[in-house]
Amino acid sequence: MIREMKLEELPIAAQVYEKSFIATHKDFLPESFMATISYQHAKHRLESIFASTARRPFCFVAVIDNNIIGFAIGSFAIHPPPGFKGELKMLYVLPEYQGRGIGKQLVKSVVQYFVVNHVDSMFAGTFKENVAARTFYEGIEGVKISEQIDHINGDDFPTVNYGWPSIETLFL
Repeated sequence: MIREMKLEELPIAAQVYEKSFIATHKDFLPESFMATISYQHAKHRLESIFASTARRPFCFVAVIDNNIIGFAIGSFAIHPPPGFKGELKMLYVLPEYQGRGIGKQLVKSVVQYFVVNHVDSMFAGTFKENVAARTFYEGIEGVKISEQIDHINGDDFPTVNYGWPSIETLFL
């Protein structure tokens, strides 16, 4: 089941974020960077996203057997790539639940939220070396719109932005 996250569930989403981030990124991000990823780091990151009221963040969670096993955060972009309004800020599914269509269902919920709120386009960023995320985004009609170097936690990483210029018909 996919539903909107309750703010008091943010600590559970932080656990999913920590576990999923480590599993997904451990093979290509430096150990020094991975050592900074913890539950506290994840919780702080999520809290800072939801503290930014100008972006109007929202979150959908995937729930199986009353357990949150994934989430997607969307927000209204403040400085988006030209031609894009909404941002798929985060998408994480616990490793043991990946490959079951849950990520696609979460993105679909984000898209529906944007459409209802008159946002007709969306973008998402990922590490360039994150082949799984890039394949996922391309598989749901995402088009590579830019590559850049992002400064994250004191390190520089190549990242890629994917975009959906018209989301109204996505998932129809």
